Amino acid sequence: ELMKAVFATETLAAGINMPARTTVICSLAKRGDLGMELLETHNLLQMAGRAGRRGMDTQGACVISATAFEGPEDAITILTNEIKPVVSQFSPSYALAVNLIDRGGGKLDVAKNMVEKSFAVWESQQREEDLRVALEALDSGDDDILPEEQFLNALQFTLEKELMEARDGTSPTGTSQSKISKLATLVDMLADGKKLKKISKRFSGAAQILDLEQTTLKYLERELQVIDELEP
Repeated sequence: ELMKAVFATETLAAGINMPARTTVICSLAKRGDLGMELLETHNLLQMAGRAGRRGMDTQGACVISATAFEGPEDAITILTNEIKPVVSQFSPSYALAVNLIDRGGGKLDVAKNMVEKSFAVWESQQREEDLRVALEALDSGDDDILPEEQFLNALQFTLEKELMEARDGTSPTGTSQSKISKLATLVDMLADGKKLKKISKRFSGAAQILDLEQTTLKYLERELQVIDELEP
C-alpha cells in the first residue's frame, strides 16, 4: 500500500512475486545478442500475470503500449506464439557441493535431498520414462504398425536418447544449446502427430505442384521445338 507505482525491468517484473492492480508494458522488444528482439511469449504472459492482487482485487488489468517500432500486430504475434517448454537451468558447481556438504556436517544427506527435489531430476526422470515407453513400443513387434510408423518411432527414440545425453552433458557429438534446441524441436515434431501430418500434406502438395510445373514446362519445350522446326 506504500508504493503507488513501480517501474521495473523485465527481470524484476517476471522474476519475483510482486502483484499489482495494473501492469503497463511500455515496450514489446528488448535488446538481445542480435539487436532488438520481440519479447518471448512466456515473458510477456509472466509480466501481464502480475496484474491482480490476491485477496484485494477481483480482476487485474494489463495495458500494452504501442510504440513507434511495435504495434498491435507485434502484440498479436507474441500472444499467439507457442510457449516454449520450461527447461531446468540447474548446474551444480564445486562451491555448491562444498556448501551443501558443510551444511550436512560432512555427510551427503543435505546435498542428496536437494538434488532429488530439483526440477532437473524430475525432467530426467520424465525423459527416462518416455524413453522406456518408446522402447517398449519398439520391442512389442506389433504387426499392425506400418513400416513408416516403425521408422518414425525408431527415429523419435534415437533423437530422444540423443537429447537426453546432450542435456546431461554426456553426448559425444556435442552439448551446445543450439544442438539441444534443434533436437528438442525435432522430438516435439515427431511426438505431435498432427504437426507431422500437416507437414506431410504440405510436402505432398508442394511435390504435386512441382511435378505439374515440370510437366507443363516439358510440354512448352516440346511445343517450342515443333514451332522452331516448322519455321523456315
